[in-house]
Parts: sequence; C-alpha cells; structure tokens
Amino acid sequence: MSAGNKKKTQPVRVDTNRLLRAFVKGLVWLYGRLFYRFQYIGLENVPAEGAFIIAANHTSIVDIIAIHTGSKRWLHWVAKKELFHTPVISCIIPRMGAIPVDRDKVDLTAARGIFSVLQADRPVAMFPQGTRVKPQDINQVMPKTGIAHFAIKTNALIVPIAIDGHFSLFHKTRIVIGDPFRLDADSRKKYSHQELLDMSVEVMRKIYSLTSIEYSPVSNVTAE
Repeated sequence: MSAGNKKKTQPVRVDTNRLLRAFVKGLVWLYGRLFYRFQYIGLENVPAEGAFIIAANHTSIVDIIAIHTGSKRWLHWVAKKELFHTPVISCIIPRMGAIPVDRDKVDLTAARGIFSVLQADRPVAMFPQGTRVKPQDINQVMPKTGIAHFAIKTNALIVPIAIDGHFSLFHKTRIVIGDPFRLDADSRKKYSHQELLDMSVEVMRKIYSLTSIEYSPVSNVTAE
C-alpha cells in the first residue's frame, strides 16, 4: 500500500477529551431539545458501567442525536469511513472516539477498534443493518454479521434500541430501550457466516419487536 495514496487510519480514541466531550454532549442535547421532542422509554435499561453494545434500527441521522442524548455514558459510534474524510466532520468525530468502518469489505482495522473500546469497558453503538432503512424496506435489508461477532467474542451485553416512527421538527418520537441480553453462544467456537447472520437477525428481531414490528427478512437478501 502506498503511503502517498492513502490516508493512514488513526487509532480509536478510547479516552476522549472530557471538556470537548461535555461540549459536544451539551450541544447535541440543546439541538435535540430545541428542534425535537424525544420520548425515552426504558432508559433504566442502559447499564451504568461496563462494556456493552447498543444496537439500533437506523431511520435518519437524527437517530444518533436521540440515542446519544439519552445515554449517560459516552458512546463510541461505529461510523462509515467516508465521514472521516469529510471536511469539518473529519476533524471532530475521531476526537469523539468514533470508529471508522469500511462497509464494503471485512474491515479488520474497525474490528480492532471495536474490540479495544469494549475491552476498555466502554460502550459501542452501532446500526446492525449498516445503513438507513425506510419503513417499507425493513425486510429487504439484512444485518451485517459484526454485531454477533463482537458480542460473542467479548461476551458484551447487547442493549436493543428502537426508533419508533420518524423524526419531524417539534413532534414527539419514541426511543424505546429494551432489556439488555447476551447471545447464547460460545466465545471459543468458530461460527460460520450463516450462523453469525442468523444471530444478527435475531438481534434485529428484538429491536423491531420493541415497536411491534415483525422483522422477517427475505431469504435471498444478501448481507456482508
């Protein structure tokens, strides 16, 4: 790989700057407070300590604001790598401890970043389906296998969160947090892609069930 052609990936910041973190947290809270009416159900289900993985459905960019605002813990978001090369944003999110991921291939650098955060007893937040999904397309988008892989290897709790509805300015939207759970799997075992996919589908079913939506993806949909 030519150093002149590609930017070097920076290591994930596990210990982020507290002042900057507080400023961003306050800014995000103020934005959400001014323009949206987030209604949280089940906030007590977010662990006060230790490592865990927040797994949520993804409807819009506001999802991140809503989930981050409702969490007392600082969340390390898994974000598409393109954001790390976007003007302005690229200067901020690495300092926030975000984890860049290449959605088009198996990204070992992202995997190491996620493991480093979880092993430091910090929470990671991700959207298992890997992209924003319209209501009519829910069953057309399979989850990635990463959520199952990381949860198994670290024995981390999964905290399912469902965005119930869509965000509209000055209108109420429910954010439902379900009971934390662990996957019934052995961290010493090597699971096949299909087995990991099946477990990831079960995670998505738990998420969508919080909004009484039945997640039944079509069998011929592909996933990474």
